[in-house]
Amino acid sequence: TAGTAEAPYRIATADGLKKFRDIVNANDTSNGGPGVNACAVLTADIALDKSTWTAIGTLKAKYTGTFDGNGHTISGVVMKGSGDVGLFITATSNTAPVIKNLTIADSSFTTTRGDAGAFVGWGGGVFENCHTTGNVVVKTDSNGSAGGIVGMYAAGSQSDPFTINQCSNRATVTSATNTNAGGIIGKLNKGQLTMEKCFNAGTVTGGTAAGGLVGANAGNDGNTMTDVYNVGNVSSEKGTNVGGLFGTTSKTVKIKNAYQHSTVANKNGAGAAIVGDASAAITLTNVYKTGSLADKVTGSGTITGKAVTKTEAELKELC
Repeated sequence: TAGTAEAPYRIATADGLKKFRDIVNANDTSNGGPGVNACAVLTADIALDKSTWTAIGTLKAKYTGTFDGNGHTISGVVMKGSGDVGLFITATSNTAPVIKNLTIADSSFTTTRGDAGAFVGWGGGVFENCHTTGNVVVKTDSNGSAGGIVGMYAAGSQSDPFTINQCSNRATVTSATNTNAGGIIGKLNKGQLTMEKCFNAGTVTGGTAAGGLVGANAGNDGNTMTDVYNVGNVSSEKGTNVGGLFGTTSKTVKIKNAYQHSTVANKNGAGAAIVGDASAAITLTNVYKTGSLADKVTGSGTITGKAVTKTEAELKELC
């Protein structure tokens, strides 16, 4: 049957991508159709025409299949509105959909009232080898979070573990004065994060909180980040929860093999190298920073270990 994991739709054109979206959004499972579980693989780069794009998935038919970019790029995506915006609308699940091996370029995702992410505005799933380029804009103007990959991540339950692996952001990410922005995830709402081999090189500007990798973490304890780094500037003119890796976290995090090398500034001046505000325990192992920023600015959470200061040349030797 077409559209299954064993026989995914093979997409090579913009029209093909639109047809796939329409299949998902119709959620037609009659005659054995795949509905929201439809699987696809790209066989070429796809350039949309920058007319307003409708997401793959709807609020009533959230996407749960496997979408394999196969190393290709989708460009020319334009999404704007008053709700959540992203290439996909996904289920609140830690296991589905699976979105992998895909780059988004030359696109914009902007909302006046919702969450914004290049891949997903609000939802869950597994993300592997997903990337944005420097000519992508992700922005929310009020009451939402903005992330280069996912605006607001929501797994099925608070304790569900999920993975973001080998993903990177070069997009410009901006949130409103009372919300969160992160290079990879704007806000972790539900779930226990495992982030591996990810980095941010985009400019991140947040409101309440801004982080090079994650703006705000309100998920579950036991989060881990391994082999990650931030080289994008991070700032907020209104908030103090600004950090090179995390803006703020109320849940425990273990960070290993990581570094921060950029400007980090909050409304009072200097932000933090690692986490702007932490009310839970943070553990640092083989973590490095350039400059003199403190590892943390505010919060009652303890930090075990420390970020060791290195020059840029010394960081290059480590990498």
